[in-house]
Amino acid sequence: MRLLLWRNIINDIHPEGRYKMVLKDQRPGYTITLLDSIYYKRYKGKQVSGQIFGKRYNDGSVKIYLYDDEQPTFKTSVDSLLADSFGSTVVELNYSRTDTIPFRTTYAFNLHIQLNEGMLIRIKR
Repeated sequence: MRLLLWRNIINDIHPEGRYKMVLKDQRPGYTITLLDSIYYKRYKGKQVSGQIFGKRYNDGSVKIYLYDDEQPTFKTSVDSLLADSFGSTVVELNYSRTDTIPFRTTYAFNLHIQLNEGMLIRIKR
């Protein structure tokens, strides 16, 4: 799968802004700020940055992927092997022109596996 910076995929969408991430499983979410080609998410008092990529599929659908710049370190070799096999955890956004963007978390190398899902809700200034 070839990923490009999302601006190169969809020139007419501008999801920049600050969002609250609401998870379907009722776990506490976090805030996320989308900028031009990077994002910042804040949770548990920590800020993590990452890259924003996009993909237009053959059926015309568009997905936007958020990849953390900093990947976690693993305590055991089994965890490390799983990460090598499944890839890093990514957030997949469904293209939307609204203030509410559906998303799911998945693995970079195994997009058919869904870890969680929810909505990004734009925080108005």
